[in-house]
Amino acid sequence: MYGPNILKAARALVGWKQSMLAQAANVNINTVVRLESTTNWQEKWETPTVGTLNKIQKALEKAGVEFIDDDENSQTGGPGVRLKE
Repeated sequence: MYGPNILKAARALVGWKQSMLAQAANVNINTVVRLESTTNWQEKWETPTVGTLNKIQKALEKAGVEFIDDDENSQTGGPGVRLKE
């Protein structure tokens, strides 16, 4: 998982509200709200919430989102999200 903007973009691709993502990932909605609104959350959250981040990523992937790493092929060469083909 990459950060607040990537999380918002992934959720938007599948047309989910924050509550829908929280339910699909089996996490508290407050967690989703915090992750989407906190800048530099990786510094503050990465270690204590690796399990939570994995749940969120798996829920989004199950819904059809593909996460693009820095070193993968994309138009800009940076991280992002797209729908799976």
